[in-house]
Amino acid sequence: QPKGGTSTIWRSDNFNRLVASEGVRLKDFSDKATEFAADPNFKTISNGSTDESQWKINWGFVDLEVWKIWGNYQTKGEGVKVAVIDTGTAFLNNDLAGQIDAANSYNYVDFNYDITDKDPALHGTMSTGIIAANGAHEQTVYGVAPGCQIMSLKIMADKFGGQLSTDNVPLAFRKAREAGADIISMSV
Repeated sequence: QPKGGTSTIWRSDNFNRLVASEGVRLKDFSDKATEFAADPNFKTISNGSTDESQWKINWGFVDLEVWKIWGNYQTKGEGVKVAVIDTGTAFLNNDLAGQIDAANSYNYVDFNYDITDKDPALHGTMSTGIIAANGAHEQTVYGVAPGCQIMSLKIMADKFGGQLSTDNVPLAFRKAREAGADIISMSV
């Protein structure tokens, strides 16, 4: 709140700020959490709570105001293909079930179609989940674009101990391009 301000009514604007009669201030995380918890369209995700430990999404979802994009633009990434170049993806019985384009996914470690994430930290699976988790599992986790399709391109056995052949990275990029990926994510 600006110094000397007395207003108790602050309104959001389009620039991630709060505006009142005496000035403007940037929203902080608690403002966003309060707004998110109060949004009736997302009660099943927020549990109506400002406590992020009660949410079925990551705090970044709220900080970046992803829920507003879902609501304002009526999209959750439908029609977008994302290539995730990482340690693979574990997806059969979790919130990535149905999200993986198996025909265009590939394992460049063993040169086969087994993209199972065997990394002890599940780095590839977590990276993919941040993007595309669909909330369908009993644990119920959501990514920022649960409507998108994922192409998993495995280039490492595991993040910390696996060998990364730099020769395989261009192969994965080529595969992503040829399969029509709109976005390529590589966080290894």
